[in-house]
Amino acid sequence: MQFEDLTIAHIKDRTEEVGDCWIWQQGSTNGYPQMKVQGRCCKLVRRMVVELDGRPAQPRQPVVVTCGEARCVNPAHLKATSISDAGKRAAERGAWKGKARAAKIARTRRANVNKKLDMDKAREIRMSTILGMDPGANTGVATFIGGKLATLATIAPNEIERVLREVMPARVVFEDSRLQSHTWTRGKSGAASAKMARNVGQVDAWCFLITAVCGELGIAAHGVSPAGKGAKVNAERFAALTGWTGASNEHTRDAAMVAWPYRGAK
Repeated sequence: MQFEDLTIAHIKDRTEEVGDCWIWQQGSTNGYPQMKVQGRCCKLVRRMVVELDGRPAQPRQPVVVTCGEARCVNPAHLKATSISDAGKRAAERGAWKGKARAAKIARTRRANVNKKLDMDKAREIRMSTILGMDPGANTGVATFIGGKLATLATIAPNEIERVLREVMPARVVFEDSRLQSHTWTRGKSGAASAKMARNVGQVDAWCFLITAVCGELGIAAHGVSPAGKGAKVNAERFAALTGWTGASNEHTRDAAMVAWPYRGAK
């Protein structure tokens, strides 16, 4: 059928009257009544009805129902309106709720996937992080990630707990003065011996702090005897061993070397 031959009566024949509504009984797309014209071209029935009724809608101008029945094509229930008005009507009847909810769910799922990836990556980094520590008035800290030396730092003893809680490494390897059963004081004066004893006592206390905090946080802590950690290395030798190209001092080098054999531990 040609559009020129189409009448409102032809359209009404394809509906079911329910009250004063004409409910479209043929094809529709997304709830919008459609029909083929000339056997091939699908057209929106509402737009054709208002045009046949002498009230043609402008291009891209929505035609809405005033009765609330989406498939009604009664000319008396159809109105050409603005896009904003059509949107308001759709919102009032909840047309967007399902779409909005689906979009929100999709966004949340994407965010959760990214969040999971971030959390998995953080967990992977944490499980490959080994912290070396050389407790003292100037405490050396060395961080190994994935077996590679990543950072060196010197901190005050009162910062030890903060660093452990912030880094949350998989393992801490530290020089443990408590594992050395004697202190060499031969040939020292009484005052010098007493001072050395006080210093050792302080370092022992910091070693105890490391062990206690790691125990609370569930971090594996491994103390190494000062005698068992090996000889000190200078900056040149340290760079050759570790590949470190930045600055270092005796405290940070000691921290790195005490953890060096365990840098790949899990």
